[in-house]
Amino acid sequence: MTEAPVTRLTVVADPSDLFGQPFTPAEAAAAGIGRAALERMVRRSSVVRLTRGVYLGAGVAITQAVRAQALGLIIGRRQTVVGRTAAWLHGCAADALLVGLERGRGVPVELRVPGERLSPGSTVVVDGIRTTTAVAAAADLTRRLSPEAAVAALDGLLRCGALGHRDLFPRGGSAPAPAGIPPETAARCDGRADGPAESVLRLHWLEARLPTPSPSVLVGGGRIALALPVHRFGVVIAGRVPEELRAGWSTRGWRVLALDGEQVLRTDAALVRAHLEREFHQHLLSQVG
Repeated sequence: MTEAPVTRLTVVADPSDLFGQPFTPAEAAAAGIGRAALERMVRRSSVVRLTRGVYLGAGVAITQAVRAQALGLIIGRRQTVVGRTAAWLHGCAADALLVGLERGRGVPVELRVPGERLSPGSTVVVDGIRTTTAVAAAADLTRRLSPEAAVAALDGLLRCGALGHRDLFPRGGSAPAPAGIPPETAARCDGRADGPAESVLRLHWLEARLPTPSPSVLVGGGRIALALPVHRFGVVIAGRVPEELRAGWSTRGWRVLALDGEQVLRTDAALVRAHLEREFHQHLLSQVG
């Protein structure tokens, strides 16, 4: 039998008060906002969907306490969150956890399967919510997700500070990797990635016939997501760099590609690799020609 979620002690009847904290569709209905109206607010970005079944007014800071409060509305006190939900509670940005999933639906609520045993020391309580540790969540995601989705999630955990890069590797000697994270996966993670598109793009680049890139390179006052400084070649996610900055890089002899983030996430990896290789070799030819 599923345990009942924690019940909010106060009834919020005023929409202006409602939007300042996590709320459910039932609470919105009690304040006079029906499901259709709530979905319109989501489409207009005046309300955001935090998790499946919990919303928050746009502009409200999504702190760890807010995330815990949101989960407290829909899970029981004795339930333990795992996987994506645990990573999100520890601070990982939602977009880093949604590679391969439908966007706009919020972070899925993933719970420990009844009867499943968790290893000693792999759980903690965060603001009243039982959860696996950040390292255990990382291992869980590595086992269950595609390589692209797993690296994007682990990059997100590194970026928010929930993990340090050393946490992903064995403690020394013949000890196994922490919580079973494969060393090759840990070696490919980098918290400098600014979102999942950069994480996935880095994986595609590493699998291409190209020199190893340097992440997050500053050139002329701007940031290049992945770069080969010696060759003055790099790539950014489109829309994140002003055109005048890219023009400035060009005058310095750089060739910087701007790739659409959604296309990076959706396009076949082989096509992305081929595009990077072609552009790099054309750049080399232009330098010697």
